[in-house]
This record gives sequence, C-alpha cells and structure tokens, in this order.
Amino acid sequence: MRRLSRLLDDNRAWADRMRQHDPAFFHKLATPRPPEYFWIGCAENAMPDSAMPGMGAGGPICFDTLGNVVADADMSCLAAIQYAVELRDVKHLVVCGHYGCYAVKAALVGERLGFADARLGSIVEVRDRHAEALGELATTRERWDRLCELNVIEQAMRLGRTPVVRAAWEKEREVVIHGWIYNPRNGILRNLGPTLSRLEDAACAYRQALSRSTAHFR
Repeated sequence: MRRLSRLLDDNRAWADRMRQHDPAFFHKLATPRPPEYFWIGCAENAMPDSAMPGMGAGGPICFDTLGNVVADADMSCLAAIQYAVELRDVKHLVVCGHYGCYAVKAALVGERLGFADARLGSIVEVRDRHAEALGELATTRERWDRLCELNVIEQAMRLGRTPVVRAAWEKEREVVIHGWIYNPRNGILRNLGPTLSRLEDAACAYRQALSRSTAHFR
C-alpha cells in the first residue's frame, strides 16, 4: 500500500511540475484533437512514454496486448482498430514490439503460462513458420531477439488482413501500417517494416522486411 501511495504522490508532484513549466499544459491536453497514430504495443510496457517526445501531448490511441499480438478473433482488438480507423480517421497504425519480451521468450522455449497460452499461440505460429532461420542462430539470446523482430513483422501483416483495414484500403483511404521494435538496452526505436499502404504491396513488403531486419544492431 505504501508503494501505491507513493505512485499517487509522484503523480501530484509531476502535475505540479508540468503546471509550473507550462500553465496551459493540461488545458491543451484536455482540448480534443484528432489523433495521428494508433499504437499496438506489448502489455509489458517496456518503453517509457518519454522515448517518443515527438508524439506530443495526448499521444496516440493505444491498445496493449500480450506480445503485441494482433488477434483477429479478439473483439477488443478489432473494436480498437475500428475505433481508430473508422471513427477517429487515424492514418498511421504502428505495431511495436520490444527486445526482451517475456511472451516471445515463453513461445520460443515452449513455456506454459496458463490462460496466456491462447494469446501465445500466435507467436508460436511465427516461431514454427521461421523455425529453420531461427535454428541457424547460435544462442538462445539471438533466437529470442530474432523472434521478437519476426513477431512484429508477422503481427503487422496480420493487422493488414483485418476486415477494418482491408475495407479502408478498398475505399482508397490513406491508412499506413508500420512495424517497429524498441530496444530497452539502448532506448532506440527501429523501423523493421513492413510498411503497408495497400493490400497489393503486402507480399513485396513482407519479403523486404524479412531480408533487411536483423538483431545485430544492438
């Protein structure tokens, strides 16, 4: 309880600092404005908000899920995508994973997590689809890092196959999907691809993302 109380105290201190720095900060934050980004991230929340200062006050519409999985049978996920694309006219959809993802590690080594296994099934599919390439890596750490990347790429592709995004592209709306990954070891965000703006480019964008992404930049 003491730790939770400290979180509330820290929040008040932060609010005081923001008002001192910019008296109109919270007024601007409370003023409705169209969001520019829809962000599908990992529930582990490994990346601090301060890592993206360019997002500005208000930030993106966020949907966090275990292992940044785009679950096409999850009505909460589909509803969030529909809300962003159809109701808020968001044009940029970002799937963002991170190195060191526990969900990805569990899928890699076959660890059972109980109820979470239903969500891990999607990552296990990614692992099995790329089993040969993963098997060529020498260490568990390298395979873990690579599977984190591959999972971002595959989830971005799944996002492009959702009914909401396909319908937007059929209407020739500007909707662009991005696959990013965050490195908590150095604080760097990296664009892995694929970058998709229409269904016809999916196969080419997928091949390019697989060929250029690598875990050896850390």
